[in-house]
Amino acid sequence: MCDVVIISRNLGALEEALQEVDSTVQEIGMIINKERIKFIKVRRHTHRCRQIAIGGYRFERVSNFPYLGSTLNGHNNISEEITHGIKKGNRACMQL
Repeated sequence: MCDVVIISRNLGALEEALQEVDSTVQEIGMIINKERIKFIKVRRHTHRCRQIAIGGYRFERVSNFPYLGSTLNGHNNISEEITHGIKKGNRACMQL
């Protein structure tokens, strides 16, 4: 299993990137798990769309997700992650 994150500025660029990923995956004999496709929109203004569809894929909107050891969220805010790190540090200190 392999996680792939596609970052784009707009839906057109996302569609183009997804088509490229899809064709490459098919060439090497892999499949994309359609149940695990998610999207997060990082903008100043919130949008209410809960999912988008591109080609044969549906993307469910999520408020945050882990990526490379960090948690990305739609507000581009790291305070949650800092709080989590502090709590982890406190637990480790208390165990000593």
